[in-house]
Amino acid sequence: MYIKQEFYLWRLCYDLVVKHNCDLVFVDENSSEVWLVKEVRGRKDVVRIVHKEINWRNELKRDVEYTQEQVRKNKHLFQGSRIHFHCVFLSEFPPVDHWEDIKFESNKRVKELNVYYMDDQEKSKELPEFMNTFQIPVQPYRTDKDEIEYERQGQYLKQQIISIHEKRNRELQEVFSYGKSIFTFVFILINLLVFAMMERVGGSTSAATLIEFGAKYNPEILKGEWWRIITSMFLHIGIVHLLMNMLALFYLGIAVEKIYGSYRFVLIFFLAGIFGGTASFMLNPNIAAGASGAIFGLFGALLYFGLNKKRVFFQTMGYNLLTIIGINLAFGIIVPQIDNGAHVGGLIGGFIASMMTGLPKQIHLKKRRIFAGLLYGTIMFTMISIGISKG
Repeated sequence: MYIKQEFYLWRLCYDLVVKHNCDLVFVDENSSEVWLVKEVRGRKDVVRIVHKEINWRNELKRDVEYTQEQVRKNKHLFQGSRIHFHCVFLSEFPPVDHWEDIKFESNKRVKELNVYYMDDQEKSKELPEFMNTFQIPVQPYRTDKDEIEYERQGQYLKQQIISIHEKRNRELQEVFSYGKSIFTFVFILINLLVFAMMERVGGSTSAATLIEFGAKYNPEILKGEWWRIITSMFLHIGIVHLLMNMLALFYLGIAVEKIYGSYRFVLIFFLAGIFGGTASFMLNPNIAAGASGAIFGLFGALLYFGLNKKRVFFQTMGYNLLTIIGINLAFGIIVPQIDNGAHVGGLIGGFIASMMTGLPKQIHLKKRRIFAGLLYGTIMFTMISIGISKG
């Protein structure tokens, strides 16, 4: 009975999403297909539930192989460690020939693959086995409803799932469209203009020009020119240094400013840049310049975002961002000319600054802001004291 199978599909989805905190990934109401994800303690389970009449075992095998290919193609939705995949078919009748002996091979994306074929005769057996995978107690679904009741409840549950899916999609869009990327381009323009001025005067690789324009230079800072910590954020040594930093600022700045909004973005940028510049003052006696500390602070802001919005973070940028941060830090350690103190300092400073500003619409921030402000001030005081003692 088509209506009965539809009811089972939407009831099962509703239970997994509402009662057991599975995340909706994909909903196709026309083909009656739903994909969900549940991650607990590092284990990631991906579930595909579909209402589909399958007549032959080879048809079933092809369908499961197709779903594996979809996991591979949409790996941005299922990033991380290898997943445990569950393919659940809801049908009135089983395939004509036996399918239970089909061997479904796992691959580098799918660690484990389980197939549950819940036809009318096997639901009472397959449903408990499937739910046991998630350690969920089974509440048997009533089977004494008439067709009108099945249809009414099925439509209600279907609309609930669709509404939840649409709401989460709206929330996802709102997260990445809170602010407009205004100051990202303002900062890029300032850096380009300052670089052009340096090239006209004496060259951006000239130590004298760098010091004149406000590079981080410890002897002058110790004389009281602390403003160099800020001005050095807009100076670059050579065209390659400038282009690399501006490219990073373009991509990271747009993302952070859209997530946090312009006001928070500017605060994070400067607080991270100051923190990174002070770390450079403490650890690096050489002349230094560049927006790297502030840029790494944007990395820190995205990490703070990921800590508070794990699901959105790992479904979008998460693993790629962590990889890029790791590569940049490793590159800074390997190449001695790079001011790694400014990079690490900027990363930490950006994370702490993000705690101070908080995310848009984030609640219960007062205590966190006080803690972050005290932490920022304490570390800054310590770095300045160490830097002065070395001078």
